[in-house]
Amino acid sequence: MADITKSFRVNEGLILGDTVGIFTGPDDPTSGEEAGVGSLFLRFPVSGIGSLWEKTDTDDADWKEIGGNRNECQFIPVEWGEDAAAPPDESELITHTNCKIRVRQFDHASSEGILIPFEVPEDIVVASGIFFEVCGIITNATGPSTEGISFKLSGYSVGNDDDINDTFGDEIESKLTGISYAQYDRFKTTKSTKVTITNLARGELVNLYLYRDHDDTDDTYEQKIGVSGIKIHYSKERI
Repeated sequence: MADITKSFRVNEGLILGDTVGIFTGPDDPTSGEEAGVGSLFLRFPVSGIGSLWEKTDTDDADWKEIGGNRNECQFIPVEWGEDAAAPPDESELITHTNCKIRVRQFDHASSEGILIPFEVPEDIVVASGIFFEVCGIITNATGPSTEGISFKLSGYSVGNDDDINDTFGDEIESKLTGISYAQYDRFKTTKSTKVTITNLARGELVNLYLYRDHDDTDDTYEQKIGVSGIKIHYSKERI
């Protein structure tokens, strides 16, 4: 194990070379601080919250913040959803040799949707919002041939003593286009942009509305498709 050289960075332009050590400064080190792989950098800005960085490779910019906001992902099974006004097929078990997975099949002929509860984590970074992906399998014998699917998600947040009926925020798309998959192939749509959740707040209940948008130009696959659930992505505050 390399010796750890304790040092404190005082002047801008101090050359650390390939020394492995613990260093400090007011700016994040990605601007090109030299140091050996495995070094730590304690950033103490003039104002605001400090941060801890680790040297991960030999390039001067190869620093990674640790102990900061963390990206998290939560999978919500489709079975947790309840029927919206125009729902997809009822939940069914798809069996394919060694695999069994429960899905709801969303049609292309009309926009079918479900309502999904999401309990907001107590340590979510509200300003960062949430993002989503849709997961499932190709259930129809006629798989997509250079075709695509489009799903939309919106939601609102309610807390204690709030009426559970509110106004959905703007709907955001998650899609998968240009695919040629066979029956029983797994799929996952691309990660969406930030979903606007009305009044999003920590510790509250979010009512999500997910539907397949058959009118969207990205939704060109004309068969039903089996959705097993959605992935919700969000950031947790630093510990």
